[in-house]
Amino acid sequence: MNKIWVLSLVLLVAACQPLRNGEYTVSAPEHDILVEVSGLQNAAAQKLAIIQHGLAVNRLHPVVEVAKQTFLNAGYVVVTFDGRHSLGKSGVDVENATLASFAEDLRLVTDWAHRQGLGQKHLVLVGHSLGGAAVLQHAWQNPAETNLIVVIAPVVSGQRWKNACMQNMPDFCRQWEQQKIYLYQDPKTGQTAQIAWQTLESAKSYDAVVGAADISAAVVLIGAQEDKLVPPADIEALYKAIRTPKQMSIIPSSGHNFASPQNQQALGAAIAAGI
Repeated sequence: MNKIWVLSLVLLVAACQPLRNGEYTVSAPEHDILVEVSGLQNAAAQKLAIIQHGLAVNRLHPVVEVAKQTFLNAGYVVVTFDGRHSLGKSGVDVENATLASFAEDLRLVTDWAHRQGLGQKHLVLVGHSLGGAAVLQHAWQNPAETNLIVVIAPVVSGQRWKNACMQNMPDFCRQWEQQKIYLYQDPKTGQTAQIAWQTLESAKSYDAVVGAADISAAVVLIGAQEDKLVPPADIEALYKAIRTPKQMSIIPSSGHNFASPQNQQALGAAIAAGI
């Protein structure tokens, strides 16, 4: 009985500890999710931005870092996280990543942030690439929850993703479809991951152009002029479908990952202009 009492006391004390800037763990099926909280010095404003990375990367991706710094500069608390099927600290089985798993990660992290009392007045969801698709889907499935979404080179639909791949990278895409998997290597870290064709196929039922009618949040939509995965035409189609206050920017001379310092500076400016 004494051991049970001591354990209960320890858990109670832990639960009462104030939230601090740093890393936390969110319980989830298969793998727990590592989240990082920054900017708690801004907590009194009750403005929260949750940022989701794209496929086969992690919360340290340059797009996430640019968005994070932009929101910190604007007086937000920021939560970033490593998805369970990513090259981050939450798990490395990237071949099991799907839009559904990205959406579940986002829901779990958002629920955790609410339990911490964050973002009670103003919540912004931010996503890049497949993370952008998860943010868009979350926004139309939970229209009352989010004040603003910022989507950066988001996958607009599963079919459009496949069409762009086949049109702009035909040899690669056909080989990926035939072999059902390809080996990806992160150019900065050298980490490798297997990306399954099923990741693309499983997104076929998703179409943000259709779902946009149910989005009630304001939308900041950012694309890249030289993006071979999410071409500007897809961004423009989504922009036309959005019925809420909206802003669109296409970053010139940039690819999908906004790799150069100039691209990242322009990306930060586009985000700042929308918030």
